[in-house]
Amino acid sequence: MSPRLVPAAPAALLRLHQPQPVLTVETGDPVEIVCEASEAMEHEADVFWYQRDGRDGPKLLLDCERGLKKQFSCEFKRQSVTLRIDHAQPSDTGLYLCAYQMVSYLHFGNGTTLLVGDTCKTLNTWVVVVAGAMVLLLLLIICLSIRCLRRTTPMGEVPEDWRKANVPLVFQKGKKEDPGNDKPVSLISIPRKVTEQLMLGVLNKYAEEEKIIGNGQNRFTNRISCLNQSGSLL
Repeated sequence: MSPRLVPAAPAALLRLHQPQPVLTVETGDPVEIVCEASEAMEHEADVFWYQRDGRDGPKLLLDCERGLKKQFSCEFKRQSVTLRIDHAQPSDTGLYLCAYQMVSYLHFGNGTTLLVGDTCKTLNTWVVVVAGAMVLLLLLIICLSIRCLRRTTPMGEVPEDWRKANVPLVFQKGKKEDPGNDKPVSLISIPRKVTEQLMLGVLNKYAEEEKIIGNGQNRFTNRISCLNQSGSLL
C-alpha cells in the first residue's frame, strides 16, 4: 500500500505586513501601497488586493495575475507586492488589504488606510471602517495636523509656537514614557498621552520624508521653534 501524501501547511509560517498604516495624498496623485511577506510567495495568481470603503466587509479589488483593473495595477516580487493607483480620487478613500491564498485559506495583511483629497472632509465617508472612538480621534488629529503642515510650509514662515517636540508632561513616579504616569488631571489623561506619542511619531516621519526640518534644530524650548536657521524649515 503506497503512502498517502498529506499536504503541509506552510501558510502558518507566512505573514503579510503592510508598513504604511495610513497614507494621505492629494487628489490626482499616484499611490503605491506596499505589502511585504515573511516568506517567498510562489505564484502571483494567489495574491489579491481587497478594499473596504463602507459598512460592508472587504471586497475583491484586484487579482494580481491579471495585474490591471482601471486605474489599479499590481506588481509582484515574490516577497513583496505593490498596489498602484495612477490617479487617486476621493472615492478611492478606504482600507486596503493584501491577501495571499495558501491551500484553501486567505491570509490578510494588517491593512493600509488611504485618505485622498481633503482628509477632514472625506473622513466621514470611511469612518465606519474603523472601530473604536480612540482610533477615530487619533486619525482625526493626524489628518488635521498634516493639513496644517501642508498649508504652513508654502507660506515661508516659521510660526512662533511651532516646534518638533512636545513639552514634557508631569509624571509622578516610574518612567515618564509609561502611559500610567500622567498626573491625573482628567479622565482622558492616559489616552491623550498615548495619542500624542503616536501622533508625534507620524509627524516626525512626515517632516523627515518631506525634508521640512533639517539638521538646524539643536534644542527644545517652549513656544519657540528652536531652529538656528529659519530657512532649514523650507
